[in-house]
Amino acid sequence: PLVEALASQRLGSRMTLDVSVGFERASYASIQSGEDLNRRDELFTGRVGLNFTLTRRWAVSLAYAYFNNQSSTDGFKSSLGQLQMSYLF
Repeated sequence: PLVEALASQRLGSRMTLDVSVGFERASYASIQSGEDLNRRDELFTGRVGLNFTLTRRWAVSLAYAYFNNQSSTDGFKSSLGQLQMSYLF
């Protein structure tokens, strides 16, 4: 099940600040008998971004996103940070 909270705040007439946090839990069951290969993951996410409206047809966004996966199996643990930039026209 995924749980996510989002918030957006206008900063002036041309900019908004977006913040989100999320949590997801996943369970994986082994299809092989005789071995316990089950796994449970917990994924934590966070994102903060600024959106700029340049004109009626142009917009630019800059954001940082973070992902952290905690797993009951060592090979599946991971953390990742991303800088994201996008534009619309």
